[in-house]
Amino acid sequence: MVGDFGAVQRAAINAMATGIERFGEVGLQVAAYFRGERVVHAWLGDADPVSGRRVEEDTLFLMFSCSKGVTATLMHRLAERGAIDYDAPVAEYWPEFARNGKGSITIRHVLSHRAGLPEVAGLSWVELWNLGAAVQALEGASPTWPAGSTLQYHPVTYGTILGNVACRVTHAPFRELVANEIEATAGTSDLHFGLPADNPLLFSRRAPVVMARRFAADPVAGVPSEEAWVAARRMVELGEDPRWVHGSMPAANLTCTADALARHYAAMRPGGLGAGALLEAGTIREATVLQRGADGLTLQQGMGLGYMLGGMPPVSPNGWRFAPWAGAFGHDGSGGRAGVYFPQGDLAIALAKNAHAPTGFALATWTLIVRAIAEALGLPASDS
Repeated sequence: MVGDFGAVQRAAINAMATGIERFGEVGLQVAAYFRGERVVHAWLGDADPVSGRRVEEDTLFLMFSCSKGVTATLMHRLAERGAIDYDAPVAEYWPEFARNGKGSITIRHVLSHRAGLPEVAGLSWVELWNLGAAVQALEGASPTWPAGSTLQYHPVTYGTILGNVACRVTHAPFRELVANEIEATAGTSDLHFGLPADNPLLFSRRAPVVMARRFAADPVAGVPSEEAWVAARRMVELGEDPRWVHGSMPAANLTCTADALARHYAAMRPGGLGAGALLEAGTIREATVLQRGADGLTLQQGMGLGYMLGGMPPVSPNGWRFAPWAGAFGHDGSGGRAGVYFPQGDLAIALAKNAHAPTGFALATWTLIVRAIAEALGLPASDS
């Protein structure tokens, strides 16, 4: 421990500035907690480049699939209390889900993206814009392959299935569950799964999703292809769809500050952040075992029970990766948002941002920030 947390803050800000200059970032927030103490709380750039509104401490950012890590934590807390069983069929809690060959899909299959239902045929992601809208679609859907046979990322159905199960076993709305199960323990009120349309003050804190500016050429990775830019523009359009903004999509529409997400992960530490730990150590151990389909496949970033895993190979030739440390866990979000907890270093970091970077380049700024904070704290920035 170096003790000079001002140096850690400066290192993070310098990395953020580099992300804006080299990687086309527009507005950024970063928060980090080390041994339960906040050591980085920084923001930089434009929240809304059209109006010129700057990023502030309380600016809210759409985090896309960072949502999945928070939803996983909720499910693990329910499992600790015996409200759900990882190996029970989803249909035990939601009998109609068993239709059309889905009776063998378990909670564990869904958490590990092995449910065989990555999409609902004939429906776009945004048509599954809240848990109620997804019920009939999921009940009538047929799996693409037998549960457990392979592992393929479930972008939206991960959350529509788990969210509906959580609401059914607790008889509570999803937003209420997040408030009572996650926010109360982590000490935040800024983990929003959809922004209420009748709360203009909350909505006014939101940073619209925008395109990243063009990347400077990287000597190893080059520049993104035009196809990658087209895909990024499509995600910006989805993220700005009113259904995505205001609905409840437990896999995809968490809107929060970097500090709120960092507190969620920091509260995994033994003792938490003062109100107890979010999860027991045994739960974290089980949730961070690498999952594979029966065919041996996993995600490039590594997948546990709802969390992406650190220590996996880089996701691009120049070394950009989710987290360098074996034992770290969390989740990234489309376009380069991310949150992680590294238990061995007792370090939680979160990056919130509005610019959507193309696939293959999305983790460039995140990697810079993780390295800068780790090095300033005297922690290894890699496993080597």
